Amino acid sequence: MKLFIVSLFLLLLLSFVTCAERISPLRDTKHIKDRKHIEEHLKEQVNVKEEKLDDENMVMHYFKLHDTDNNGKLDGLEIFKAMSDYTNHNDEKFDDAKFAEWIDRALEDDDRNGDGYIDYAEYMLAYNS
Repeated sequence: MKLFIVSLFLLLLLSFVTCAERISPLRDTKHIKDRKHIEEHLKEQVNVKEEKLDDENMVMHYFKLHDTDNNGKLDGLEIFKAMSDYTNHNDEKFDDAKFAEWIDRALEDDDRNGDGYIDYAEYMLAYNS
C-alpha cells in the first residue's frame, strides 16, 4: 500500500527534478514524502479530521482542493498553482518554462480522452500505473 499519496502536483514536480527519463510525472511515486504539508492544506480547506484521512481519501480531497473551478478536472493553470505552492513551501525555485514542460508532459501522457484536462479517473489511472 502506498504510504504517501499527495497528488498529481508532487508527482509532476519531483519526477522531473530527479529523473531524466521522458516519462509522465504522474507515474513516478518514489519521491512522495510531504504528507504533512498536504494535511495542512486539507485542514484549511476541507472539514475532515486528520486522523480519518486514509490514503485514498487524501488523494480525493487533494484533487478537489486544486480543482478551483469545481468542474471535476484539472487544467494547466490549476496544475501550475499546485506545483507553485509546493515548490514555494519547500523553498525551491523553478522558472515558468520548466513548470510548463512538466504540465505539458502530464497532459500529453495522461489526458486519455484528449480534452486538455486531467479528470480524477485519468489522474488515478496514471497514478496507479
